[in-house]
Order: sequence, then structure tokens, then C-alpha cells
Amino acid sequence: MKALSSILLFLMICCLLVANAPVVSNVSALQRTDGSKIIDIYYDLYDAENSPCTITLGISANGGTDFDLVPHSAFLTGDVGLFISPGTARHIIWNSGLDTIPLDGNYVYRVFADDRSDPPIPENFVQVEGGSFNNGVSEVTLSGFFIDKYETTQAEYLAVMGVNPSFFANNPNRPVERVSWYKAIEYCNRRSIQEGLLTCYSYGSSGTNPDNWPTGWNLDGADHRNVQCNWAANGYRLPTEMEWMFAAKGGNSSQSFSYSGSNSVDEVARYQANSGNRTWDVGGLASNELETFDMSGNVWEWVWDIYEDSYPAGPQTNPSGASDGSLRVWRGGSWLHGANFCAVDMRNANSPHSSYNTIGFRVLRAMPVGLPPAEMVLIPVGGVTLGCTYAGGFIDEYPNIGVALSAFRIGKYELTQAEYESIVGSNPSSGNIGDSNPVTNVSWHEAIRYCNLRSMAEGLTPVYSIFGSTDPADWGSPPTPLDEEYDPAWNDVICHWNTNGYRLPTEAEWECAAKEVRPNPTEIFDFYIYSGSDNIDDVALYGDNNLPNSGTKEVGTKLPNARAIHDLSGNVWEWCWNWYDFYSSVSYNHTGPLSGYQRSRRGGAFHSLAWDCRVTRRQHLYPELRDGDIGFRLAQSVVISLDPVQINPPQGTYSGPLQVTLSCSHSSAGIIYTTDNSEPSFDTMYSTSIPYDPDTPITIDATTTIKAKAFLLVYGNWMESATATAEYIIEP
Repeated sequence: MKALSSILLFLMICCLLVANAPVVSNVSALQRTDGSKIIDIYYDLYDAENSPCTITLGISANGGTDFDLVPHSAFLTGDVGLFISPGTARHIIWNSGLDTIPLDGNYVYRVFADDRSDPPIPENFVQVEGGSFNNGVSEVTLSGFFIDKYETTQAEYLAVMGVNPSFFANNPNRPVERVSWYKAIEYCNRRSIQEGLLTCYSYGSSGTNPDNWPTGWNLDGADHRNVQCNWAANGYRLPTEMEWMFAAKGGNSSQSFSYSGSNSVDEVARYQANSGNRTWDVGGLASNELETFDMSGNVWEWVWDIYEDSYPAGPQTNPSGASDGSLRVWRGGSWLHGANFCAVDMRNANSPHSSYNTIGFRVLRAMPVGLPPAEMVLIPVGGVTLGCTYAGGFIDEYPNIGVALSAFRIGKYELTQAEYESIVGSNPSSGNIGDSNPVTNVSWHEAIRYCNLRSMAEGLTPVYSIFGSTDPADWGSPPTPLDEEYDPAWNDVICHWNTNGYRLPTEAEWECAAKEVRPNPTEIFDFYIYSGSDNIDDVALYGDNNLPNSGTKEVGTKLPNARAIHDLSGNVWEWCWNWYDFYSSVSYNHTGPLSGYQRSRRGGAFHSLAWDCRVTRRQHLYPELRDGDIGFRLAQSVVISLDPVQINPPQGTYSGPLQVTLSCSHSSAGIIYTTDNSEPSFDTMYSTSIPYDPDTPITIDATTTIKAKAFLLVYGNWMESATATAEYIIEP
């Protein structure tokens, strides 16, 4: 590698084509002179709103034309990645010697900053700040969102769908009508795709692109239950009924008018008495408090919700309607109907395949929600002795087996209700409801779905695949206990271990994170009974210190263990990756049996006996089941990559004999090589391929081509490096 004093450095101002974009300046890079091949990159970061930014590093080998060389995240530390605060002298540390980019020339470094704001909201949308209101039955709390000022026009619909179904056609600024709920859903996804946004809707296991949805998907009134919504997506969607109602009432600026913007229907609505039996251009009358138009009259507007006869009682947060039913809701009244139908409290519904010249829709986009990064604790390469090391444990806690573990990260806390709701859009928890309480009532399938959704939201590579896809939109609805049968593919989940997305910990990883050796141990396996202490009251919320049984508490209330991880004993049981079975033999990483009936869970819960909160206690449950005492915490693999073997000295002409050494950047990797110009192969390492002994250099005394390859066992699969080749000409 050439010294980086020859690298071209330049001032880089990274700004997205929006107002108040973050600015990066004063970029510099310097290679350390200690032979470590570590590169220090410094930069200044400014953001007009002082918002945390996502920082990425790009490298160009062609003078800055393309920044297509991207260092691996495993070898980057410092002020890089998510939620980097603006300031001067930000510092990225890149261990380039462990990466796969062959820096042997002049390079341009570029620091990219993104304040994670979504693409600009389209013209004519208004922001609706989050807030609470009473719908006449219950108090409803909503997150903020952006909603179109106007009903979707014929021109907008034609531009996306290529057709105009309206009865009152050839009027581009009038609302589109004769649109079914299905067609409104399709419009939302197609418009999202056109604008490069993340689509909100998926149909069964057919994904999010309507081109891939089955023929006739929108003809049967019952098929609407196959449509699922990704509430975290930034694309277009229909408002929920409560979002529509909140906006129609004027949001937090509401003056409690009977109609949307006035107590006089003629000021704000085209309805039976003043419409002349037709639709009108959108926005022709007065707006409401939010400056939205026609939320009373002109055309009825489809919303997302399945209709139910009455609103649920009790406080609601971001409700999205009934889970089953035959009708979808529409709101707002129309040109054909009387004033009473235009009231903001009026409800109506019809079959989702219905399309009349009185029905249209308007679209909404979710307001970006800032989700802080998961607090993860690094567990370095090592191992754990699984099982109970004293007498009296349950039978499935024996025998003790040693497991070698790759480095991984695990959540400092159990996943909270706020974290779950910010990604999924709803909070399934029962009992104690609170942003900082652990989420509960989540099945194993829902936990892995969350892992992939959050990975996608944070720009990470999803870990799990079902039906050949890592996008949960392609999976359909997770199984429930009410399903007499469900697709067995849900239990054939593939885990791509060597990727950087979120996942569930394996049982071995969980126990490694939970176990702690006592101070001054008297024997080899002298572990605390609970995670961090032999005194359970210090570290665990459980049955005897949570009387009367009062449910979960905020995560991190009890003391952490020595690794600074909380609640590995008590609060809620935690799903693990493994199929449950008895321990069998020593293994590497121990990802568990390949199949089974129940998935493992660990740690005990708020109502458990102390015995169930021990770090070796094992429990199991069917993966489709939910319970008010079970949640999960996140884990991440530390991604491993293998550089090509370094062959020294470099190829060339030498006087023999010559001593050749092989080395690899990963200390645990093995090396195989050949001297007959054949390709090294792990499968034939004891025939044409030769295992390399680092204590014994290769001696060559004739012209020879050496080909070498590194190999490493990663989560039960062999990883191989690219082949390195060196040709030596030996002269007498």
C-alpha cells in the first residue's frame, strides 16, 4: 500500500437537493506510521437544525468520478454510521489492513452526511402534528403525519395509473371518483414506486409491487384482508379513520366545528343542496384549520380501516381499525348527499371493490420518527460453558457443553414498547403500557419480522429470509394461534448469520451474555446464579419483589451485570433463535437444531419464581404463540470478511532456495495452498491442497506457482477467501 501522503484530499460539501441539508467540510485523511494500516479521517459537520446525521465514507480510485469503494462497517469506528452529532473535528478510524479494498494508488475520500429527513414532501401537503382528541367514545393519541390538502385529482390519478375512471371525466382538477378501495391502495404503491419511496402496502406473499400481485386480487370483496400495511414506510398510503378524523377536525388547532372548517356547511362543502349534481374542482371552498379542503363534501374518501359498528372503548394510540370484517370505511360526505353526511363525525362504509361516482380518496405520508440507535454491548470472540454447573438444575440444563462463539453484539436492554411501535406502527403489549417498558405479546415470528423491518429502516442488511425474501412485505401475515394450519415456510426461516442486521440471540449467545464469574471463584465454573448477582433482588424483577403482581417495569430499573446488560434475569422472558432440544455435543456457535416444534426463551419474567430467573434456566414455547410475559432483545453479528492470503516475499525472480511465508488478516483462519498451479480447495485439502503451518515456511528451489486460500468456520459454514497467486522463478 502506498503512503497516503499521495492521496488527493479535497473539501467536500455534501448536500441533498433540499433546504437546510447537512454540510461536510474540511475533510482530511492520514495513514498512521506505525505499520497498522489504520487511516484517520477528520471532517467538520454542520446541520442547520443541529440534527444527528447518518455518516458514510466513500472512496474513489478514479479521481472522484465514482465513489464506489465502500469500507466495510466492521472495520470502521468513531464518528461514522447512525446518529452522529454535528460538530468540528469529527473522527473516523478505518482499519484498512483488515478490509478488502486494495489501496495501492491515489485515492479520493468523500464523507457523506444525511440528516435522515425523507425526500421533500410534495407540494400541497400539510403537516399534522401529533396529538390527542376524543372521537366521541375514547381518547385517541396519534403520531404526526403529512396529508394532502386536496382530494386526489383526476390528473394525479391519470399520471400514475394511466387511466381516468371518473364519471365526470375530462376535468383534471376535479377529484377522481369511481375508484375502489383496492384501486386507491394500488395508486399509493405505484406512486411511491415512481417517486422512489418505500411502499406501504403488500399483498399476501406477493410483495409490494402491484405488477406482481395475482390476477383478480382486487375483484373479490374478501381479498382486502390480504393487504398489509408497513406503517414505518415513507411512501403514500390512505389515512386511518382516526388520522382522517383528526385532520378533518383541524388537528391540534381544532375549533370543534360540525363540518371540516366551519359550522356552516355551505362555506366548506359541495353537497346535495349546492353541488348542481356534480363534482367540483378541489379546493374551491374554504379550508379547515389545517388548510385542508373538501374534507366535508365533494366526494367520499376511502380510509384504511376495516369497519366495525362502534369505536373501541378506552384510550387508543395510533389505532388502525378492526382486524377482520367485510367493509372498508369512507368518510366526509359527497356532492350527492345531504349536509348531515358531511359532518366530521359521520361514518360510512362499503365493500372494498365498490366504485361509485361519489367515492374518491386523499393520500397521506407518515412523518419520519427519529428512532435512537439500539444500545448494543459488544461480546468479544470467546466461548461459554452451557448449562447448570451445580446440582439441582433441570434435566435440560445438563450436560455442560463448551461452545466457541464468534464476536457479537447484544441489546443492553430488552426491546421497549416505543421501539416496537415506531417500526411496526402498533403496540401489542398488555398489562403495563409505557414507552420504556418491554414490549410483550409478541410471537417469535413477529420478533424476527421486527428485526428485518428495523434493519431495513436503518439501512442494514436484513438477517432473516422466508419464501426466498428478506423483505417482510413478501411474507404475508405472521401465523397466529387461531390458524389451524399455516405455511411451513414460516418455520423454515433462513438466518444469514454473517450480515449486519438485527436478529435474535442464539441460546449460547444469550447465556454467554448473562453468565458472570463470581469474584474470587473457588472452582472453574463458579458463576452467579442470576445475571450479575447471587442476590436476585438486586438484578431481577420477579414474582417475590413485584407483589402484588403488577406487570413489567421500565427496562434497566435493576442493576446490570458486569457487561452492563440489564434484565437478563426477570422482567420478561426473551425469545432466542434456537429450536428447543436437549444439549447434545460440543459445537461452534451452537445455533441449535435444524428443526423442532418450539423455540427457546430465556430469563424469567415479572411473575416468575426465582428459580426460573437463573441464567441456566431454559424454557420453550410454540413460535406462533404470544403472551403478556414474553418479549425479546436484539442481537447483531460482528460481520467477518476474509482478505486474500498475503504471500511473502512478492512474486518475482530469486536465487534459490527461497523461503515463502503465508499470512491472513484473521487470526483464527486456516490457510491451504498448492504448488502445482491447481486451485486450492477445502474439500481436497489433504490431497492436492496442503494445510499451511505458520511455524514452517514453504521452501522452493525451482520455478513454482503458489496459490493460497484462507478459510474460516463462521456460524457452521465455511468461508473462503479469494485465491492469492504468486509465481516464483528460481535461478541457479
